[in-house]
Amino acid sequence: MPAKMMTIDRVTRALTLLMLPLLLCLTIPSQVSAQRGGTRQLLVFSLCEGFAHSAIGPTEVALRAMGERTGAFEVTVSTDMAVFEAASLARFDAVLFNNTTNLEFADPDHRRALLAFVRGGKGVIGIHAATDNFSNWPEAAAMMGGLFDGHPWTANGTWAVKVDEPGHPLNRSFGGQAFLISDEIYQIKDPYSRDTHRVLLSLDMSNPRNHQVEGINREDDDFAIAWIKPFGEGRVFYCSLGHNHEVLENEAVLEHYLAGIRYALGDLEVDDTPSGTLSPTPRPALTTDAGAVEDPFMTVVHQEAGFSRLSQFAIEQGIQNTSPAHHRQIEGRLIEILDNPESTYTAKQFVCPDAAPDRTRTHPAPPGPDAARSRTDRRRPLRHAGTPVTGDRPRPPGVARPARGPGAHRRDRHHRTEA
Repeated sequence: MPAKMMTIDRVTRALTLLMLPLLLCLTIPSQVSAQRGGTRQLLVFSLCEGFAHSAIGPTEVALRAMGERTGAFEVTVSTDMAVFEAASLARFDAVLFNNTTNLEFADPDHRRALLAFVRGGKGVIGIHAATDNFSNWPEAAAMMGGLFDGHPWTANGTWAVKVDEPGHPLNRSFGGQAFLISDEIYQIKDPYSRDTHRVLLSLDMSNPRNHQVEGINREDDDFAIAWIKPFGEGRVFYCSLGHNHEVLENEAVLEHYLAGIRYALGDLEVDDTPSGTLSPTPRPALTTDAGAVEDPFMTVVHQEAGFSRLSQFAIEQGIQNTSPAHHRQIEGRLIEILDNPESTYTAKQFVCPDAAPDRTRTHPAPPGPDAARSRTDRRRPLRHAGTPVTGDRPRPPGVARPARGPGAHRRDRHHRTEA
């Protein structure tokens, strides 16, 4: 990186650290409900034995300001492993692993103390890189809830986030809406499971933008971002957001952090029943829902020939992956495209491929509703150029899932540079 760019970057980071307390005062609540038995004590542990994120410092500042602003907790920051001596750990109500990497906990006494601390009724919180630890300590990996398996969704991209349970108290700050965010999103591997986790946020794989990456290893398209889970008598909250400094200026994310921390501290009682056992399954909020941030039906309305077909792909993917009971709703949205006077000819031809242009009109006369119904008829497999007609999930032209195997994705233990 050129010296001038590096200087600008350092100045930007310094200004961020100076401005964070003010920004937090403007974005997070000034108080929360009273704690049980006095102010909670939160240990923020920031030691890295691997890659060190530049967000560690700003996150410490944000957490201190959050605790002072709300009165929910007092923060003690440490990078000293001695803090995990049982006597030292006992004075805290929860431990927050702040972007720690490659922690091995070589001292068996420290391992025993941490597990006993959480199992005995205390809390653990993980921010972003907290899942890039404990690779040689299965019990702690199970406690945190998963292990880092790369970040196909890089820090310089903008990604679609699904709110898995819009009505959950820890998701209240999102207002029932899915969202886009510019951040680095982790892929998590076992011991992650919806049979043990209450998943709050995950990548919205109904949105084609999340498929345009390399290095995806999971076959189930389940890329959790935030979860809570019990561990013994204790509680765990993890959120992988927080690589980019700008995330600390996002009011909804900060309030999500605050709610998760209070859950782990034991001051916010919420349902942490594992997602996989819920019946009925909560309906998630998607970025591609009607009226949502990237509603593909509204995007298709203004689509011209030769432009990206990702919105068309999203609609086709929705048809393929929903039950016939939902097809009537999709048909209604397709009919709206046909009836919309602003719809381009390309949009109407997408709904009714056999439509011929009317040379006397800017747009062709809308075909009847049967045309829309044909789009949702499973007896006519959908495809477009470059997408085979198979039972597999379709992908946009030129966007194929990379081959699996040893050469498909090289894991660097972590990134060498940051965007």
